Amino acid sequence: MLSSGMGDRLPHLDTPSEDFLSNLPDALLHHILSFLPTCDSVRTSVLSRRWRRIWSSVPAMDFHFSDPTNWGALSSVGRFVAARDNSCSISRLRLIFDYVLFSYETCLCEWIDYAKSHDAQDVTLRISNPRRDYTSLLVALFNWPSLTALDLKMQGCVVSVGRAFNLPECVTLSNVKTLSLSIFNEISQESLSRLLLSCCPALEELTLASRYQTNDFIEIAAPNLLRLNLLHAPFKIRITCQKLESLTLKPYFHVQHLNIEAPSLASVRLHNQGQCFHLWYVGALLHTLCNVTALTIDLRYLWFAHRLRIMPLIESFPIFHKLLKLEVHLVLCPKDDRVEMLFSLLQHTPKLHALTLIDRQEDTYLKLFDEGSDSFDIVPFKGLDHLKRVSLSINSKSSWSTILKMLSERVRAWDEVAVMYKSL
Repeated sequence: MLSSGMGDRLPHLDTPSEDFLSNLPDALLHHILSFLPTCDSVRTSVLSRRWRRIWSSVPAMDFHFSDPTNWGALSSVGRFVAARDNSCSISRLRLIFDYVLFSYETCLCEWIDYAKSHDAQDVTLRISNPRRDYTSLLVALFNWPSLTALDLKMQGCVVSVGRAFNLPECVTLSNVKTLSLSIFNEISQESLSRLLLSCCPALEELTLASRYQTNDFIEIAAPNLLRLNLLHAPFKIRITCQKLESLTLKPYFHVQHLNIEAPSLASVRLHNQGQCFHLWYVGALLHTLCNVTALTIDLRYLWFAHRLRIMPLIESFPIFHKLLKLEVHLVLCPKDDRVEMLFSLLQHTPKLHALTLIDRQEDTYLKLFDEGSDSFDIVPFKGLDHLKRVSLSINSKSSWSTILKMLSERVRAWDEVAVMYKSL
């Protein structure tokens, strides 16, 4: 019976396999090819007669220039535009240059104008040249009614006269919901306010990396903003966003003042970039964030005062009644006050469900504990009744075993906690 059944099916194995991909409708093929770099999309024309002109209607222009010696790569964009089906719209434009661009501002503006005339909605542009003035490029980019997402990175480029970044006089970004702006110049409060309130009323996500005047008080105010990422946060910040749900803050220097008015804020990621935070700053920040449900905090770089002054400050931390997920980046070393601060912080998280600890020390750094050492002298612990998951990313096996021992002594239902360990 078995051999007979197999014999009945064997002839089907000899028949040519059907090309299901080529039988898909054009609209679906266009969508699939739109995720490929344009050069790869054009190469599909050699597959068969069916594919010969599919690429010319793909609603995307995606070029990545990584080789400065390949002079023909830039001219390929012009050839593509000339051969493309001009009646088809463009949904996405992506131009990335990994090297310094010297003399192609005119071509850039032409490509941008072409995408704009075909109602492109998603634009990514990354260029680098400290010797060129790209003011005309900004004029073209910031007057784009159909645009919904803009990712602009201008590394080392002069985008206006002087050191300050100023918006063009005519800005039409009324439909932009996602904006990522990384610029070399300093951005003024006037330009930022105009951009957020007048030019981008529908903005929901903002990523900003810029320079700021040392004494400037920068305010982020946007009525519909949901997600905010400040990658080079200024010294003084005020965030007034009633609908803000997620905040990522990466101060390049020590933040002197931070005021957050965001009643809907649920998730916060606080990282620094090699600069020290004073413990009093962290304490003030935690009071601002006491209603969040998810928190990521970096405790690697802290200025500590005398121990007798630290503990009263830690004990004054607010109770995080809503906090469910906590991720902490720290350096684990012998008798480190940061670890004591961590466990003191855990006392203020009565409903915590998930805890992630990531050791950021270098391989050559000191071990967390000497062999045979005991737990830290932590203040009496109240317990974590709701903790369900612990994730540890620590180099030293003795380090994570001691951390687990400390947790097991303070979590009542430790046997029910799922523990994951990952070596860095």
